[in-house]
Amino acid sequence: MEDGGLAACLSGCGLEAVVDIHCGNMDTTGPIGSQPGERASSCPQEGMPRPSDSSDLVQECLQQFKVTTTQLRQIQATLLCSMEQALKGHDSPAPSVRMLPTYVGSTPHGTEQGDFLVLELGATGASLRVLWVTLTGTKECSVEPKSQEFAIPREVMLGAGRQLFDFAARCLSEFLDAHPTENQDLKLGFNFSFPCHQTGLDRSTLISWTKGFRCSGVEGQDVVQLLREAIQRQGTYSIDVVAMVNDTVGTMMGCELGTRPCEVGLIADTGTNACYMEEARHVRALDEDRGRTCVSIEWGSFYDAEALGPVLSTFDHALDHDSLTPGAQRFEKMIGGLYLGELVRLVLVHLAQHGVLFGGCTSPALLSQGSILLEHVAEIEDPTTGTAHAHAILQDLGLSPQASDAELVKHVCAAVCTRAAQLCAAALAAVLSRLQHSREQQTLQVAVATGGRVFERHPRFRHTLKEMVMLLVPECDVSFIPSVDGGGRGVAMVTAVAARLAAHKHILEETLAPFQLDFEQLTVVQAQMREAMVRGLRGEASSLRMLPTYVRATPDGSERGDFLALDLGGTNFRVLLVRVAEGSVQITNQVYSIPESVTQGSGQQLFDHIVDCIVDFQQRHGLSGQSLPLGFTFSFPCKQLGLDQFSLTSGVILVSDVILVSDVILVSGVTLVSGVIPVSDVILVSDVILVSGVILVPGVILAPDVIFVSDVILESGVILVSDVILAPGVDLVSDVILVSGVILVSGVILVSGVILVSGVDLVSDVILVSDVILVSGVTLVSGVIPVSDVILAPGVDLVSDVILVSGVILVSGVILVSGVILVSGVDLVSDVILISDVILAPGGILLNWTKGFNASDCEGQDVVYLLREAIRRKQAVELNVVAIVNDTVGTMMSCGYDDPRCEMGLIVGTGTNACYMEELRNVAGVAGDSGRMCINMEWGAFGDDGSLGLLSTCFDASVDQASINPGKQRFEKMISGMYLGEIVRHILLHLTSLGVLFRGQKTQCLQTRDIFKTKFLSVIESDSLALRQVRAILEDLGLTLTSDDALMVLEVCQAVSRRAAQLCGAGVAAVVEKIRENRGLQELSVSVGVDGTLYKLHPHFSRLVSATVRKLAPHCTVTFLQSEDGSGKGAALVTAVACRLVQRARD
Repeated sequence: MEDGGLAACLSGCGLEAVVDIHCGNMDTTGPIGSQPGERASSCPQEGMPRPSDSSDLVQECLQQFKVTTTQLRQIQATLLCSMEQALKGHDSPAPSVRMLPTYVGSTPHGTEQGDFLVLELGATGASLRVLWVTLTGTKECSVEPKSQEFAIPREVMLGAGRQLFDFAARCLSEFLDAHPTENQDLKLGFNFSFPCHQTGLDRSTLISWTKGFRCSGVEGQDVVQLLREAIQRQGTYSIDVVAMVNDTVGTMMGCELGTRPCEVGLIADTGTNACYMEEARHVRALDEDRGRTCVSIEWGSFYDAEALGPVLSTFDHALDHDSLTPGAQRFEKMIGGLYLGELVRLVLVHLAQHGVLFGGCTSPALLSQGSILLEHVAEIEDPTTGTAHAHAILQDLGLSPQASDAELVKHVCAAVCTRAAQLCAAALAAVLSRLQHSREQQTLQVAVATGGRVFERHPRFRHTLKEMVMLLVPECDVSFIPSVDGGGRGVAMVTAVAARLAAHKHILEETLAPFQLDFEQLTVVQAQMREAMVRGLRGEASSLRMLPTYVRATPDGSERGDFLALDLGGTNFRVLLVRVAEGSVQITNQVYSIPESVTQGSGQQLFDHIVDCIVDFQQRHGLSGQSLPLGFTFSFPCKQLGLDQFSLTSGVILVSDVILVSDVILVSGVTLVSGVIPVSDVILVSDVILVSGVILVPGVILAPDVIFVSDVILESGVILVSDVILAPGVDLVSDVILVSGVILVSGVILVSGVILVSGVDLVSDVILVSDVILVSGVTLVSGVIPVSDVILAPGVDLVSDVILVSGVILVSGVILVSGVILVSGVDLVSDVILISDVILAPGGILLNWTKGFNASDCEGQDVVYLLREAIRRKQAVELNVVAIVNDTVGTMMSCGYDDPRCEMGLIVGTGTNACYMEELRNVAGVAGDSGRMCINMEWGAFGDDGSLGLLSTCFDASVDQASINPGKQRFEKMISGMYLGEIVRHILLHLTSLGVLFRGQKTQCLQTRDIFKTKFLSVIESDSLALRQVRAILEDLGLTLTSDDALMVLEVCQAVSRRAAQLCGAGVAAVVEKIRENRGLQELSVSVGVDGTLYKLHPHFSRLVSATVRKLAPHCTVTFLQSEDGSGKGAALVTAVACRLVQRARD
């Protein structure tokens, strides 16, 4: 109310306005609001005191309804504090607000359909309403609800509870009789607008009666059950009470969908209340971590002596004293429509009794409680017809008002209602502040659904409320949306949403059921993995390759020195300097990008780029001119049959103690026995046999059928053709040619230029020097030493103590036995076998590119040879490549340096793989029975034989078919981060097609391949992430979704990642159990080195893997260690261990 309007009113009444009157309690000369019959006279009696200044009295009355902005802010802050305390479960004997969960966890998304009954009790005071609501699922085709209102007799409102619910059941029957339906499955939403404690959507216990109801035997009882029993007693219709909803929740749920979410409901009707969507994790009573729930604040009971006490007037105290619930619902009694008319009546009585109004006269009606209603107040405040209405209403009350009386009554109504709107605004501001804070939004955009007769009938209430909300929470952008039909549609919507969510939940559970693996299924996977391991180790057909890595030991702590490491496995290439000292490993690294033009260009271009990076690194760190031992992590599929030799193909035999030096080439069919040392530039062709003690120097060529016995020395330039026999003690020097059939016995020396043709026998002590050619049929016995440029053709046998140096080529059928040394650059082709203590110089045949690489002329080639060729072209760097490893072995070695028990490596990132230390006796492809060797399982291909068929879902099949390698890497496609996101996407597409997600709308984003990355799954499943943040992540991907959608996406991600972790755990369990049984142990304690973004970044993956291993391998104590730079540090440690073993062999 404007002060100027009041001044004019008082002046018109002949009273001078007095301003700045202090608000305080009034001394009254008579009771406020006497009951009928308490006073016989309705006009002033003789001797009744008159006010000395009537204007003071009017001002003092109206001033009591003024609330300052400071007071409103204090109410806002106090109510917010009460809300937060109640959410945390800090109960008090008389809680200020209750913050009751309503178990409504979802707002409508506009597709709800069906016919629903609604029963409203308490929303409209002393009446009951029944509605038939038809939801069509579209805005374009809406159906007006049918409704019927039934007046509740006062004796029913104050009688027995059973009487009230029987009355409600009769009303339902009468309504259905008047509106026949063929639908036999009647679902009812129960709008029960009283404070209740809900324990479920259809379970609700009345806390206390309000709004004039006081039925016995109901408080503390489940009102839904009471209604069901009454319907059964009525027995005329079969009605299922699906949901219990109060009018506030119904108002929010019935809000028309707009551009912003409607997540607040506000009622100002007979009483007042509000509800809003709170994060479920903040509601202690729910014990839920995810999702949202609608909380009914029950702010009608709000009271705080410090905040609310100063704004309570004497009229508020009088109203409370005479109410059915003295001391309760103090806030509601200042706002609710049931009380606004009564407050106005009490003020009018007070002013009349003090001679300010109606000439000091009252009437029995004016003195009667409840004689002025909300409708009267609203009509009096009408800006156009208010004065006329005031006259009529006052006359109906038996009064004879003057014009000035009508104007003053209008000001009283305005004061009472303005205060109500302002208090309501302060409470709503507290709710909005709570929403903004909990969702961490700089500007909160939200729609508030409003309902109730105060909003509907009072001309200025909404406007006053909105203005004050803008003042109190300017950072909130609020739109107010009126309720369509008093909340009836919203109650039907709650019922419809509950039915929709139940149906969608069933579909979701059916869809995700195949991803829920039980113990028996995981046990089967473990057994299948174990069987595939055994078959692979035996060389039998298996989906597990079980490739020997020729890593025979993990670090023992004695490794020392500086090592270079190269790491190629993605779009970035790393060069590392690793300094291994006692108790520490220091790593210096440089990352170099590889342009797409290089990854997609020629192999020469790629390896030239790599060498340029190495040269740059050496220059940066002062390493130019040094030749440090180097380990090369080449994380692409390669075929490896030696520690530093990936280029071995089938049929090559290398026996124990063989050492291969640089540039030795061995072709299929070559046999090198123990003690053989091939030096640089030696070529050995097929069917050559070299026995122990033979030394081949650069330039020696051994053709087919040459036999070398021990202690033969062949130097550069010697050519031996088929059928030559070299016995012990023969020396062949340069330029000697031996043709087929020559026999050289011990003690023979052949110097440069000698040619021995077929049929020559050279026995003991023969010396063959440079340029010697030994052709087929040559036999070289013990002590033979072939030097540079030696060629050994097909059929050559090299027995013990033979040394082949750089440049040696051994073709098919070559056998290398113990003691043979083959150094860097050796090519070993088909039919070669490697036995114990073999050290192979680097090389590696690339099987196929992955990870976006497609450099030409590389697949099927020796990658170390390609690297050496690039180095030769550069002529600016020297490299001593000792080991070539994959990232899985590097991970095991990296962790093994810190924990000697680490005997397994595991990668779970973009791809997945595992390796472990196997007993050598179990490895069929490698000779020897003692010791251990690291086996690269290549377990990503597990199941390619169809063994995982029962666990594969239709979504796995879709992902597989769309991949670049259909039918391959089936295990990897169920575990690794490269594929999990795609599985999730296909599930979301399926659920969308069924209308379960995203309102059934398949967006372009959802149909975009690889939109879900591993990092999204990891972030979405984070325990620290609120659902709103999950929703924001998905919206950033272009998905328009509700909180329910976000919650279902979360469940899908959890199901897919849980299965991946369990399958991974089953694989680990198979490995550790095999290690335990290999060693005949009752209990095994072992560590697993792990790397990969999925394992490291996903919030639950590592825990699930560990839990699965504990269940499936109860006799194994497994510690998982996260690797520290397995690709770099691990490669350097493999190199360090290799150098240690070489040194030991030489010593």
